[in-house]
Amino acid sequence: MKKSNHQNVYLHGLLLDKEITRIDMYEHGYDMLEFAKSMTKDCKKICTQRYLDWLTTFMDTDEYKEPVNKFIGLNKLLKDENEKDKRIQLLDHIRALERMNKNVEIR
Repeated sequence: MKKSNHQNVYLHGLLLDKEITRIDMYEHGYDMLEFAKSMTKDCKKICTQRYLDWLTTFMDTDEYKEPVNKFIGLNKLLKDENEKDKRIQLLDHIRALERMNKNVEIR
């Protein structure tokens, strides 16, 4: 099993047909809105209605909202930070948050 070190804060909302707008934060690669939009159609092909119902409920919980909001907040700080040591510190916090996410296993 391989671990993904990427989080995409847009994909869940897109799966639920919510209107999603770009967040003013640092983005790259798999974290970008465009990437999530490109994945949505294929992801919907394998998502069951039961999963989407669960996701709708889960996205309203603090268990979901707190780490997502923390991830967004760290990336907003990273976007405007130019000092190397502070960027490294922010990236370390982001990586730690990503490691805490138990749902990023890729088989």
